Amino acid sequence: MSLAALERAAYDLGVDAGRRKLFREDPAAFLAGYRLTGHEEAMLRGFDVRGLQAVGLNPMLTMGLWTTSAPDRSIGAYLAALNPTRS
Repeated sequence: MSLAALERAAYDLGVDAGRRKLFREDPAAFLAGYRLTGHEEAMLRGFDVRGLQAVGLNPMLTMGLWTTSAPDRSIGAYLAALNPTRS
């Protein structure tokens, strides 16, 4: 695992509209630009913010990833993804 590669991918999705578009249209092409494991790629594709934070990804990067790229970009959905037992 390379935390630096995960951070770069999350950062790029958070700040670069062109990279977000590529991720939406061809996730494999986007992810090919980073040295990620299959598990890391799956966490990004699945917006597994809880898992990403567990491996050390900065919480601000996970929030940026979520609010710019997730299917439901609401803060409520983000908080529910972080804590699935929250009611």
